[in-house]
Amino acid sequence: MAFKQEVNVSLLMTIGIVSGILLLVIVIGTQAWYQSEEMDEVAVKADEAAARALSPDSPTVTFAELKQGQELALDAKPHWVDDKKKDRVAVPIGQAITYLANHGGKLP
Repeated sequence: MAFKQEVNVSLLMTIGIVSGILLLVIVIGTQAWYQSEEMDEVAVKADEAAARALSPDSPTVTFAELKQGQELALDAKPHWVDDKKKDRVAVPIGQAITYLANHGGKLP
């Protein structure tokens, strides 16, 4: 008994076309959803920035002031971070590197 093996070309073409259309719809839908979420996030951030700008007690800090504050923090003396009970001290980076180099990389 011989079996006749034929390829149903019209069925394969239909499946291919429908799959392609579905894939295109999914990609376009995902892109539209992403752009919608992005626009919502930008709107929320703009509203927060406007509220901060209108608030009279919000300080305006320039980049130069931030940089100066960071440089002062790097050059500061060691100081307790929270309190002495937690045994946490902030040490400037240069002093910490020197300490580790002198003590073979071991912490106190």
